[in-house]
Amino acid sequence: MLIQKVNDTLYRVSEYDMRDTILLSGEYKDASLSTPNGRFSYYSKPKLSSKFIHSPSDTTNYIQLTGNYVNGAKEGLWISYARAGEKQSGKTYKNDKLNGPFITYTPVSGEWTSEEMIDGVSAGTTYNYNEDSVLTLETHLENGRPIKVIWHVTAGEPKYDFESYLEGKLKVYKKLLMNAKPLLKFTITKEGKLTKLSLKQGISPEVDKAIIEAIYEAPPFEPAKLDGKVIEFKTNRLLLLFQKRIPFNDPRNG
Repeated sequence: MLIQKVNDTLYRVSEYDMRDTILLSGEYKDASLSTPNGRFSYYSKPKLSSKFIHSPSDTTNYIQLTGNYVNGAKEGLWISYARAGEKQSGKTYKNDKLNGPFITYTPVSGEWTSEEMIDGVSAGTTYNYNEDSVLTLETHLENGRPIKVIWHVTAGEPKYDFESYLEGKLKVYKKLLMNAKPLLKFTITKEGKLTKLSLKQGISPEVDKAIIEAIYEAPPFEPAKLDGKVIEFKTNRLLLLFQKRIPFNDPRNG
């Protein structure tokens, strides 16, 4: 631990592991380091993971959590990261209690949700947004339970069994796809065509390319609508191919 005395009420601290990898940096009010008072950053160094068959791995040390303390209490915006540069949440504090926007991010898909907190308790409404910050859904809660759901974005779904279509095109890769869950990111045009395709949590360059090519040849989707008006819409879909799928009745489609 490296401690730098700036003055009688400011001590800057950096903590490292035995391999000289930084773990923490922050500012304290006292020499005993009992009262954090200033900007703090907590770091993480991820290990290689074999969770996905084909996925780039980043083992760079990164800031996992950062925010400010005032006289030992969290104050203002605290941001956590799932990995380098990918926000996981943003929490607003006042005197160590959650007060203000509480935002949760889904780094892979780019979607995010927001709700207002008052003295650590949710104000009762959660708002869901897509990657382009289009409001897709709002859920009104009472005693922690949803009492009203408003879908702002509707449809944006295929008029046919999309997964079965892909299975017919990708039979040669069945064994690989049975054990994978590739996440497809795409944009649905106003005509229902799928564009700007990309795969997160992919499998291999060869299989990923075959999936993308099959999707480009797929029949169009039902266009998405924002409060009844047809729009171009960016979304994502988890592909469960050659696997048992649970039937899902989307309430947006009646």
